[in-house]
Amino acid sequence: MFEGRILRVLSDPPLSGFENMSRDEVLWEGLSEGGSLVLRFFRWREKTLSIGRFQRTSDIDREYLSCRGIPLVRRPTGGRAILHGEEITLSLVLPEKDISLRQSYETFKMVLGEALWAVGVPVDREVTDIPVRCASPACFSLTFPHELAVGGKKIAGIAQARGQQGILFQVSLPLSLDREEFAFCFLSKETILEELKKNFVSLGELGFVPQRRSELEKAVVEAFRKYWGVAIREDRWHVGEEEKNRHLLEEKYLLPSYHWER
Repeated sequence: MFEGRILRVLSDPPLSGFENMSRDEVLWEGLSEGGSLVLRFFRWREKTLSIGRFQRTSDIDREYLSCRGIPLVRRPTGGRAILHGEEITLSLVLPEKDISLRQSYETFKMVLGEALWAVGVPVDREVTDIPVRCASPACFSLTFPHELAVGGKKIAGIAQARGQQGILFQVSLPLSLDREEFAFCFLSKETILEELKKNFVSLGELGFVPQRRSELEKAVVEAFRKYWGVAIREDRWHVGEEEKNRHLLEEKYLLPSYHWER
């Protein structure tokens, strides 16, 4: 599907949630037909609660976030809320409009699964059998078929956005997660805490230590090269992209109303 195409790889230092989401949107909007794929690894400057593009905020305990100093940021992708912190986070933008929703998830999940196997994380090969409906506002409450699990427990959040310019994926692989703190970000704290205890496992709990972060990132890049047949190009942000990011931050992501008024 992407044989011979260029995979541009970016790696950013810890940034605010607002800048991380703005940067992903700039990359997504900058896609051109037949152009490079872009893989971006990034980190979080502080604990941040991200919510899906269309997710309502009425489930969020705003007072708790304020007391804990946890910012809330709305992602350009869909899905449910994630408390980001000590984790491996990546995004992928594809200048591809014709690939189906299911096919895009399956091919992307395959690459990530192979990368995790390469570093000793035994990702489930079989599709997880799950209920059709899940009302929880928390991402790690249940595992859906397009997501990654170990022993039936979710280890990653994968969300997608699709537009005329192509596809944006965003992935969160927690190295650790304070389940109680995450659950307390919501009004239905007790229910979500029980779901997290039952259905989620972090990479750290599987024995993967944070010091191996770069090893996993390299394994992801190698899996794209091996299974998608792309050519790898380590790159930096272009001046024009940096300028677009500054404008998008000011006009959208630094406005509290954009994140809360849904």
